[in-house]
Amino acid sequence: MAEADAGTSGLVMGPCIVEIDRIVIRDVQYQFEVNLRRNEEVNFQGSSANSVGGDSGQDRRTDGGDNHIMPTFSPKSPRYAKAVVVVGEGGVVVVVVVVVVVVEVVVVVLVVVVVVVVVVVVVVVVVVVVVVVVVVLVVVVVVVVKVVVVVLVVVVVVLVVVVVVVVVVVVVVVVVVVVVVVVVVVVVVVVVVVVVEVVVVVEVKLKVKGAVYSLLR
Repeated sequence: MAEADAGTSGLVMGPCIVEIDRIVIRDVQYQFEVNLRRNEEVNFQGSSANSVGGDSGQDRRTDGGDNHIMPTFSPKSPRYAKAVVVVGEGGVVVVVVVVVVVVEVVVVVLVVVVVVVVVVVVVVVVVVVVVVVVVVLVVVVVVVVKVVVVVLVVVVVVLVVVVVVVVVVVVVVVVVVVVVVVVVVVVVVVVVVVVVEVVVVVEVKLKVKGAVYSLLR
């Protein structure tokens, strides 16, 4: 653990790694508020990631408090962000920011919307086809009734029933298939999002650790 210099400069001698536990977003900047867990709490205030407390050379040791650092980075669409603060000799602070950008859940919503639209279109087409078939059968019945009333009426009724049953079965099968496809697509998308998020987090953390270790050496 790093300790504060006993002199009046208040510089921190040696490295100290601090993880940021809370992020406050203000406009396009991120304000990090952290507590330094060390033998002695030190309060740094600065407007950038590599300038701490300004150039006044004032004593930056306090009785306690938060470490306020405001790096000027603004990722476009972060899912969440973490940072590691490395305090080195002379009070120089290096902030390594980890921003994890993943596919948003909006993708799932869009997929569901597209599938629902496709289902509606299919149902509408099926209904139109059924209506056309029924109209044609009715016309045929009206024309043919004059010749063979009983036989043709029975045949037409049977045909209509068969057509309706077939259409209903087809619609049910289509709906079931669409529902299964939607469920599979949603599950796949969610799994992909989770996998991407985990992989990115692991890779970024490894990079950050490497950067921190190289800085400490």
